[in-house]
Amino acid sequence: MAWKVVIVEDEDLLREGLRTCFDWEKIGYEVAGASDNGKKALELIKEKRPDVVFTDIKMPFMDGITMTEKLKEEYPDIKIIIISGYDYFEYARRALKAGVSEYILKPVNLKQLEAMLKNLNQELKERARRKREWFRLHEVEES
Repeated sequence: MAWKVVIVEDEDLLREGLRTCFDWEKIGYEVAGASDNGKKALELIKEKRPDVVFTDIKMPFMDGITMTEKLKEEYPDIKIIIISGYDYFEYARRALKAGVSEYILKPVNLKQLEAMLKNLNQELKERARRKREWFRLHEVEES
């Protein structure tokens, strides 16, 4: 099973670069879609139901932190990774408060990104295992 990823980035080059930077399938993911702004991304995420969202902070129509806050209200389990060119403490603080899983600075180091995704893959597998176990326990209780 591949975990679904949505990429939200207003810079065309970076958005396409993330889509093609490495073999997503090899590390357990599939890119389910991409958007160039937070407002359109909310609709895409509602449709695709990804496990992971990569987003920039500064984007037109809706910034990445506001989008994260909205997503966490509706999809609390979604993993959100911010990729930003801004090394401002206030952005990082707001992002963590909003519930992001990772805050990565541009330019992106692909080896670090791949290692982070492999770790996240294990975390997602463990969460899925716990969820299955929870459902099994409740099935037994209802029998």
